Amino acid sequence: MRNHSETFNLQDKPRNRDDIAEAIKRLGELDREMSALENELNEKISQLTDRYMTSIKQSKSQYQKLYQDIAIWCEANKERLLTDDGKKSVNLITGEVKWRIRPPAVIVNDPQQALAALKRFGLNQFIRTRETINKEAILHQPEQIKGIAGIAILEGQEDVIVTPYEKALD
Repeated sequence: MRNHSETFNLQDKPRNRDDIAEAIKRLGELDREMSALENELNEKISQLTDRYMTSIKQSKSQYQKLYQDIAIWCEANKERLLTDDGKKSVNLITGEVKWRIRPPAVIVNDPQQALAALKRFGLNQFIRTRETINKEAILHQPEQIKGIAGIAILEGQEDVIVTPYEKALD
């Protein structure tokens, strides 16, 4: 990328229409530079991902298979491994094997059907309701929230939007 700082000094604030035109031109150049750098970065990330993904997948597959084989053997030999009463882990010099009972978990196959059934049986204590402020309704009826602390309506906010023109390549 070429350096455009000599055409427009970023330390100088624009003082007139010509300065603004030059500043907008520089803004466009910076935007294109950022896009080019982002594209270059994404391309390198893509190349690195492609380069390492096959090896990572192979390692993951081997890891999962070996882990499963270890777990099956340990489960089959659990009584021999856990010799101390009440102990649920064993040190095997290169690592530790533990047995833990998972806490109960709720599985919901069809949330809509489950919600309907809970409502039908009056089991509302098992339904979570999230309360939020309806900002769209407030904007439609702003007079009703006057005087309520913590709620205000911002009006008349104006933004300056600068859009550099794209320069067509010849």
